[in-house]
This record gives sequence, C-alpha cells and structure tokens, in this order.
Amino acid sequence: MSKRTIHRREFLRWSAFAAAGAITAACAPTPAEPPAGPTQAGGQATLVPAPTTGPSSKEPVKIVWWNEGGDEHKDELVKYFVETFNAAHQDVQLDFIYQEDLDRVLRTAIQAGAGPDVVITPGAGFVLEYVNAGHVLDLTEFAAKYGWKEKLLDWAYESGMINGKLYSLPLTFESMIVIYNKTLFDEKGWKVPTNRQEIEAIAEAAMADDIYPFAYGNSDWKPATEHLIGMFYDHFAGADNVYQALTG
Repeated sequence: MSKRTIHRREFLRWSAFAAAGAITAACAPTPAEPPAGPTQAGGQATLVPAPTTGPSSKEPVKIVWWNEGGDEHKDELVKYFVETFNAAHQDVQLDFIYQEDLDRVLRTAIQAGAGPDVVITPGAGFVLEYVNAGHVLDLTEFAAKYGWKEKLLDWAYESGMINGKLYSLPLTFESMIVIYNKTLFDEKGWKVPTNRQEIEAIAEAAMADDIYPFAYGNSDWKPATEHLIGMFYDHFAGADNVYQALTG
C-alpha cells in the first residue's frame, strides 16, 4: 500500500483536540526568531494564510504553532499532544514553540510575514484586527466540511464568527463560582440562595449590617478584572451592543 501524504489543509481535521475545544492550523512562512519578554495569557486560535508555494511532497509538512510562555502544563501538552501527534503522522510534523510576550511578538511577526501557522490571541475580540488586515483565513469552509458547529457548544462556535464567517475557535473556557462564608451564614441565619431573589435578599441584609456582600480578587492575575467588566457591559449595554462594539 502506498503511503498517503497529508496536506496542510487536511491537518485541520487532525488538529482538533477535545479538552480544549478545537484548534486548527494552516501554512505560513518559516517564523523568524522573536525577542523574549514577559508572559502573556492567550485564549483564541485561528489561522494565517497559506503561501503560494510549499515544501517538497517528500518532506514532512511542518506546522508551526506558537503558544504563550509560562504554561504550567507545558510538559504534559508536549508529551500527550505534540509528541503523540507527530508519532502518528509522519507526513505532518507539529513544531510547538513557547513564546514569551506572545501577543506583542505575534503582531510584529505577522506584519513581517514571519508568523506561525496557528495564531493564538488573548481572546475572540483580538482576532478582528487580524481579520481586517487580511492576515487570517476564513474557516467557514472547513467548519462545514468537518461538522465543527455540531461538535462545539453554540456559544463557543459563535465566539469566532465575524460578519457571518468563522475566523477562530476557543482554546479554553473559564467558569466563575461563588464561595460563601459558612460561619457568617450560620451566625446570620442565612440559607444558601438558590435563585436571584434569595441572593438579592441576602445582599440587602448584608449591606444593612455594613457588610460587603460580594468580594472579588485579582492578586494572582490582574486581568481577572475583565471578568467583572465583561459582565457589567453585557448586563447594562446588552450582549448585542457589546458585540457591535467589539466588531467596530
């Protein structure tokens, strides 16, 4: 049986991995060595356009993927995703590179035509500038071919839509929880609320006793403040207005 060559576009199908939603890749020029800097968090993946020429079909197709530096799961990701993928696909080799200050370095590299194949940004809102500049691929064709919409949660899929086209997919998502002071609840005779009316009643009772009903910290990661800002914008301006603002 002859050995089948996997082309760069076919890599899209193989590069989805369940724990992080989905991520895809396409071809780009070989990246230049970027400068180092502080760590930058990231969260949305998309593609750079393919060049008109590529390597010989006899050579493995190299897919360059930059990830933010400082990832605490670096060793596990390399062992269980990168090395496993490369061992299973001799025609495609994933070059997984950790970059410090990824968001800043990425802008410079892409403008110079030396960015990676897989582009990771801090979030869906950051993808727009690359779309407007023509630096990323429209993924709608691949989404339809491989059924991504049926495989992803609706909100996750919709987060990458711009003007009716899909340009990016989320790598991760976060959940917010509320932790309550059991000692204080016992002291005040409060029961754990199960709906909005009950939680507002406790909040009003707390304020009447000069107690802050809610507290939120960002000492370990300052950008956590954006969680609250995002909720405020959504609740006061409305999700549609926030979307319109983020898309210009």
